[in-house]
Amino acid sequence: MAAAWAEDFQKREFLLAADKETVVGSAGPAVLPTTFVNNTGVTPAYFTIIGQNPNDLTDSRWHRVTATGQLVPVMASDGVKDPNSPALANCDYNIPFPTTGTPPFPLPLVRAGRIYVSLGNKLVTQVTIAGNNWVTQDGWSNPADPNYNYASDWVEINYVQSVDSGLPGMGVNTTAVQMLGLPMTLTLTSNSGTATQTSGFKANARQLIMQGLTGDPHFSSLVIQGTNSNVAPLRAISADNGVRNLINKTPNVPTFDPSLYSSYIDAAWRKYTTATLTVMTSAFGTYAGKVNAANQLVFRQTDSTRPNQKPITVNHPAPTDVIIGNGALIGDCPGPPPNPITDDYLACGEIGSILSAAFNRSTLLVQDTLLRNPPCPLPYLGQFYQNPPVNVYASLIHAHALPNPPFAPLGGTYAFGFDDNCNQSSLISDLQNPSAMSITVDPF
Repeated sequence: MAAAWAEDFQKREFLLAADKETVVGSAGPAVLPTTFVNNTGVTPAYFTIIGQNPNDLTDSRWHRVTATGQLVPVMASDGVKDPNSPALANCDYNIPFPTTGTPPFPLPLVRAGRIYVSLGNKLVTQVTIAGNNWVTQDGWSNPADPNYNYASDWVEINYVQSVDSGLPGMGVNTTAVQMLGLPMTLTLTSNSGTATQTSGFKANARQLIMQGLTGDPHFSSLVIQGTNSNVAPLRAISADNGVRNLINKTPNVPTFDPSLYSSYIDAAWRKYTTATLTVMTSAFGTYAGKVNAANQLVFRQTDSTRPNQKPITVNHPAPTDVIIGNGALIGDCPGPPPNPITDDYLACGEIGSILSAAFNRSTLLVQDTLLRNPPCPLPYLGQFYQNPPVNVYASLIHAHALPNPPFAPLGGTYAFGFDDNCNQSSLISDLQNPSAMSITVDPF
């Protein structure tokens, strides 16, 4: 889920097809009672829900959820012109956490949504005046964003009618692909009320993660102190986000230098000049890779049931490529997807994601067979983050995350974009009309 968000939530702008606010989802039969709990002592607490129309996949407009549980398009007319960016309107879509003893919030169906949570301050949602387009906030690392010094975080949701069951289904997860601001615990309760899934963070996770990052010379740059008097440090951005800041040369933002991976990449390329790297994809068969005379890691299909598949070539990647799973790792499958989508294209992207996960988990020199699908055996998982160079950010996030059985017994979370390889994520889901959900902001 988080890997998709890394692509879907780029700063895209969508034209609003109508200039009239219309309700496309409301507090009706498909409503998930959602409880919000603030255990931090920092008040007041707010949430803002942004997502898309669950009933029309062709509707590219961004929507927000009102305080009464209706899903409506975002509109510049909801706010006031931003004096620093006159082309934008600053909108207040914040909803206070319900007080103890009041009914849960009636969450309507929302596709590809985010629930933003903030403590002490209301978040600003920016909408373009021309076109009524939501501008995805990047206040976690950009001081120019109006939310930069606010204590906030978000969870990802996809609450839609399930194709499999025909019932409302929810998938929800915390994510640290961009940053860790607030430690949150999620629960999702079955329709019968007898089974509850939980994901999130262990006690004192935030404090221990911040201490671990601050004490490491390579990763201390990811910790942002900020000027928020209630929450310090304010947040930690991910290595992924730090690398993107480095590539984009964004001024006055924290960056991460991935050069500590340079010798590791070289060592992996040397190893697979003679050894074979086997990659087991999800649905496209098994590939065997070796580095050729041109210094390219070339994967060839080994399944006799899938003949004539195109070889997949990966050029020697830069350190920035391996952290964010981009560049050379997807060099053989660039550009827009072909029409129709081919297995070759999908396998190419999947192999790139598997390699990125192996680099982030520092397993390429100890595992010559890489798995995509869970369940991945515990000895395999136990080698993650055990060999230098360690992605300390990802390692700490996982070490202090709650187990997410059955696939992530060592701590399920999204610490980088392709943490769904072997399904080490924080995603919990119920496609059989779940009866309740809770979002708890845990003590610091």
